[in-house]
Amino acid sequence: MVEITRKDTPPCSFPPIHNFQLYLLAILRQLKEQERELRLALFEASLTDEEQQRLEQEARTLVNPNMGLSTARQIEIQKDAILKAWFEQREKDKRLLGVAS
Repeated sequence: MVEITRKDTPPCSFPPIHNFQLYLLAILRQLKEQERELRLALFEASLTDEEQQRLEQEARTLVNPNMGLSTARQIEIQKDAILKAWFEQREKDKRLLGVAS
């Protein structure tokens, strides 16, 4: 739970309620982004050894030796992109299952 107190708000934010609402909206967006990042980290941590190996193999197939980046850096970038795609697909599947239930 997030508690907003006077010390957490920007100076003079209470009188113009519109500014305070925008401030709260900005906080809400930041919290949602933090939640998404934490769910992605949890997803990554929950990958099995087989999934980790598959991730590594898929990333290696996407490496371009003529790109100008080191192989290790390209693998890192590709793994991140693949992991995010897997995560997004899982989130989409969860939403669909939630609607179907």
